[in-house]
Amino acid sequence: MLPSVHEKYATDVHATEPAHVHFSSQCAALQANLLLPMSSDSDELRVLDEEPGRFAFLAWRNITIVVWLALPDSADIARLIRMGTSRAAESPEGLSDVHFVTRKVGLPDAETRSALTNAARSGSPHLGAVGVWLPETGFWASAVRSFVTGLSLLLRGAFEVRVFAELEALSEWLPGVHESRTGVAVARSQLLEMLRRAELRAETPAASRRPSVTN
Repeated sequence: MLPSVHEKYATDVHATEPAHVHFSSQCAALQANLLLPMSSDSDELRVLDEEPGRFAFLAWRNITIVVWLALPDSADIARLIRMGTSRAAESPEGLSDVHFVTRKVGLPDAETRSALTNAARSGSPHLGAVGVWLPETGFWASAVRSFVTGLSLLLRGAFEVRVFAELEALSEWLPGVHESRTGVAVARSQLLEMLRRAELRAETPAASRRPSVTN
């Protein structure tokens, strides 16, 4: 079991130490830990597939974490479907997905929208819930929310879908529905930690990672 961020990185702060120095040192320690080799054990965060600067597909237990760093095209969605098929085979109890859309990457064209719809349809028999982290606001974010809502309506509630502006809120919602749909219990605090690890893992340039990191 991975130690929590608090347990691993909490340190005594001396009254004379500037707050920004302490914060920076904690961030550096956290990033260094995230770049350590990843175990193949199911309780560890695993990299399933990635295209630097475009996407990263990661797994923790029977939860798949999809980080979109750029606007996906139909080829990216094809890789998502292949990964999902493999995940379904190794997780007969069912899966839940979390998608990160944290950058204003634009809106998918008709071909990509069709590919996303096919991906959602092919994955629906195995999915318990899908959470989308969309921290941005404005017209673009509203359009993405509308697309996600449309997919949910098209699939007629095959799995539960929610869009969240805050990662903390997503991590509060997912464990309950995930357990009810798949029978697998996950702790909210550990899920939130893994989601933050996934974000940093995807955002870290490949050249900055230690060469011993395994997929």
